[in-house]
Amino acid sequence: FHQAARLKGIGEYVNLRTGMPCQLHPTSALFGCGFIPDYIVYHELIMTTKEYMQCVTCVDGHWLAELGPMFFSLKDSLKTRSERA
Repeated sequence: FHQAARLKGIGEYVNLRTGMPCQLHPTSALFGCGFIPDYIVYHELIMTTKEYMQCVTCVDGHWLAELGPMFFSLKDSLKTRSERA
């Protein structure tokens, strides 16, 4: 749960625990696939000129709050892009 991130902008995520900005590694299966998940969990962070996440999977933000309540909580304003549309 320490390695969870949410979408911040185009191609940029922010770690939910530390606030560190990070990006999908170009070798990640989610990189360039046309689907940009709102929340992800990653296994490894590669530090180069940028912070790249590797071994990434998309998750539902509600799962993080449900399964890791000691780390995450839901806010009333939490809505995914699909729920806002």
